[in-house]
Amino acid sequence: REDFNQLNTAQITQIENEYKQTLQDVEESLTSNQTTNDTTTSNQQLQDEYHVVAQELTTLKNDNSTLSERVLTMEANLSFLREERIQQLQSKDHDIERSTFELHSLK
Repeated sequence: REDFNQLNTAQITQIENEYKQTLQDVEESLTSNQTTNDTTTSNQQLQDEYHVVAQELTTLKNDNSTLSERVLTMEANLSFLREERIQQLQSKDHDIERSTFELHSLK
């Protein structure tokens, strides 16, 4: 009978140890699952942020293109106005020279 009790006690201790190990495995699995869930959530957030940043960069690129076109148009307009003004001034210079020549010829 004593041997039977020792055998039962040993089996109960073994079952308790297996139960504790199973609980530890379950806790580790839950922790691992939580880490996986956290990682998945972080990845999703990063993907969302990437899409937002990519959209903002596309918008900036388009805005830069528009502004570049406007600047080029303004430069062309300024160049045209400059040339036009130079021609006007040259014409006035020519008129002044002609008037000066006529004035000298009248003397």
